[in-house]
Amino acid sequence: MEIAVWIVTWVLAAGFVIGGALRAVLPPDQLARFGWGWAAEIPTLVKVVGVLEVAGGLGLVLPALTGILPILTPIAACCLALVMVLAIGFQVRRGGWKDIPVNVLFAAACVFVAVVRFAGV
Repeated sequence: MEIAVWIVTWVLAAGFVIGGALRAVLPPDQLARFGWGWAAEIPTLVKVVGVLEVAGGLGLVLPALTGILPILTPIAACCLALVMVLAIGFQVRRGGWKDIPVNVLFAAACVFVAVVRFAGV
């Protein structure tokens, strides 16, 4: 189980750090190329969410890897699951149905990491 949770954790961390960094750094017109044309309507929110995703992605890995405050790993996983649930609500409001399965998958993976890590702390 430990190997499985680490694999899921690293995949999630990579997804959140890369996706968050793109949202935090790229201007809205370039984000439109990724299918995020709506980013121009709410650029500040996109930047804030991007920074939070980068921080959360790092929070998934660093505390468990270093052993320093490992309780932060499942907390980061819970926070990122919440971000994904909010993203699902956002996509439903905007009619972005094609992105919802990815958000559900990421939310479920975050819950998996949180449950396993909380059990081990």
